[in-house]
Amino acid sequence: MKHPLPTKEQLAVLTPAERRAYHIAHFMTRYFKWLGVAWNLVFMRSLIWFCVGRRVEFIGLEHLKEINSKSRLMLVANHRSFFDFFSIGYWFLISWNVPRKMYFPVRANFFYESFLGIIVTAMMGAWAMFPPIFRDPKKRNFNRYAIERVIYEFRKNPSLIGFHPEGKRNKSKDPYSFLEARAGIGHVMLEVEDAIVIPLFIYGLTNSFGTEIKRNWGGKRKNYPIHLMFGPAIELQRFRSMPDDANRSQEIAEECMRAIRALGSEHKEKYNPDM
Repeated sequence: MKHPLPTKEQLAVLTPAERRAYHIAHFMTRYFKWLGVAWNLVFMRSLIWFCVGRRVEFIGLEHLKEINSKSRLMLVANHRSFFDFFSIGYWFLISWNVPRKMYFPVRANFFYESFLGIIVTAMMGAWAMFPPIFRDPKKRNFNRYAIERVIYEFRKNPSLIGFHPEGKRNKSKDPYSFLEARAGIGHVMLEVEDAIVIPLFIYGLTNSFGTEIKRNWGGKRKNYPIHLMFGPAIELQRFRSMPDDANRSQEIAEECMRAIRALGSEHKEKYNPDM
């Protein structure tokens, strides 16, 4: 299996700063992923526990009972906080017999467009936020490579891939509201035949680093739970007979969002029926 590289044309649409950030992340991901795994198991696991770990509750773990170190797992989750990535990976950092390599395709703005973003990407996840996805329509050519790279990494090794079908962060104050699904993830799911796709509903995270730490160590932390609610695997077989085009990818994304919304409804009924 040949390692995919972006073409000159795909790299040409990026700014010099974006190309530099991509090349650094590519090098670290290709040659030093093992170092990133070790960093996350030691440093990030401790940091996440310090920031939110005392408030995290896992719901629906029975849906992960078939997951082991040789699994190719894709988690599709709602997106409300800057820290969703960390919560998604937390269970895998504190569990045994699970895939250790993690990839979270991330919107490139900030993380791949500034020097500070490069530092954050390195320190907070050891390049797990890779590959970058660009919003600018002029850079869609590079995004095609990014999807190809995700498929390659997913096929090559057992791993965890985290996706947000909404495509961007939902800024509504209603924790049970959702954005419309965006195409893009469906192609990856179907290209890897043994992929297991699990929906996840995330509840309770803010966008404030300080607030999360305060709540984690305050006397009232039980009033601010963080729930990670897993659902049953999404069945994709019926999509395989459909033409491989944007419509199929969109339908798969919508199927993922339906599963996430169902988890949200279940969570609301059980934990916040008066909202």
